[in-house]
Amino acid sequence: LKKIGDSKLNIEFSSELHLNNVDDEFLELCKYSKMNGLKFGIESAIEEVRDASNRFSVSNDKQKTLIQKIKKAGIKTVGMFILAQPTDTRETCLQTIDYACSLNLDVAQFSIFTPYPGTPYYKKNLSKVKNTEYQNFNQYRLVYEHDKIDQVEARELLETAYKKFIYSKIKRFFLRIN
Repeated sequence: LKKIGDSKLNIEFSSELHLNNVDDEFLELCKYSKMNGLKFGIESAIEEVRDASNRFSVSNDKQKTLIQKIKKAGIKTVGMFILAQPTDTRETCLQTIDYACSLNLDVAQFSIFTPYPGTPYYKKNLSKVKNTEYQNFNQYRLVYEHDKIDQVEARELLETAYKKFIYSKIKRFFLRIN
């Protein structure tokens, strides 16, 4: 980032990273290099769901603090969330959606947990994978047998996530101008 800033390339770019790598020095370098966006995985609002899927994340309180710092630095935020993880329920997915809406992110990306061929989850749970057409392994379809969520409900949760997030952005906008 320092070399990009020193080179005065005058380009704008974004990056994907883990929130654990964000600190004040990094944010200063982002501004110096003209990085205008950060994309990061939050995965789930529920720590137990993240832990069960081996998805490391910083605590929700730290996430909120870091996102506020990133936004204060003038950098756009994109949070990524995964619904229908193996230990998720409808309720935990809805909590994750509400959490995403509360973070004041610029953009949220929601996807459905997808055990890609070759990954440890896929190998360990091959008998649960019910879809063999690789084009369906796209994070928008439930391709494995979930204990509590079926394909239709997973798709409905995904649609709900985007609708609620967009509504929360519209609501914030109108609250700001009134």
